[in-house]
Amino acid sequence: MNKTLFSFLENYQNSDDLHALLIKYNLDEIITKAIDSINGKLNGNEFNELPKISGIILNDINGIISNINNRNEKKQIEYLLSDIFQDYIKNISIQDNSDTVINDIIENLKIACEYRGYDYNILTQILGLEKTKVLKPKSITKKTYYEWLGKETELDEITKDLADKKIIYSIKEFKKLFKPITDSFYVKFNKKYKDEIIVFFQLLKDKKLIKPKGTSGHFAPLTQYSVDNENVFLIKKAINKEHERIKKNVVRHQEIKEKLTVVIEKNLIKK
Repeated sequence: MNKTLFSFLENYQNSDDLHALLIKYNLDEIITKAIDSINGKLNGNEFNELPKISGIILNDINGIISNINNRNEKKQIEYLLSDIFQDYIKNISIQDNSDTVINDIIENLKIACEYRGYDYNILTQILGLEKTKVLKPKSITKKTYYEWLGKETELDEITKDLADKKIIYSIKEFKKLFKPITDSFYVKFNKKYKDEIIVFFQLLKDKKLIKPKGTSGHFAPLTQYSVDNENVFLIKKAINKEHERIKKNVVRHQEIKEKLTVVIEKNLIKK
């Protein structure tokens, strides 16, 4: 992995504000150093060395966060760190010998929390450690994606509208669904709009605007890469059954369909 702090911040509409907040509390350099250390271990095949640096990273970061009095700013920073480190934990969990490494990280963090007086239960919720250990996300081996069959500017405008409606969190992240996948990644959706998201991709298929690549299922890339804002997979059941469930509520399904049809068609270039 070669991610940087800036590549993580790019996932958010308020990236500049978040970066300014990190600078305010002198966290930007500390987090950058932590990311560089983790990248170095992963890229240098020093996977088993990660537990040794986990406690150090926790102490460096939490030593500052624990002294932030502004609850809103503290929460924003905690949410950002949750996204950053959960992304790494998911990457770790699909490696060989991941069980041992995850367990060693947990033990080192427990020791650091006990020594520094941090609340381990809160920490594990932020990092999703226990969840990852139990659920064991599978490695992505088949790189499916969508080929966009319309004009690129049409996709740009449709994506902007989805972001404006708070259905997606990152324009750049969402548009990766429409390019060949070269690395493990996830697209964050607002789970409140899960039904809208499913109907939206059905509409794109019906209007012949997308073609799934690497699979015959038009919902496959969406299912494979979509998570909510807590990095939990958005689609937990068979997506075709989810789609049938939505359609059973005829009135609501029609309302969603009409609303999203407007989003799509108003951005299509008239021939």
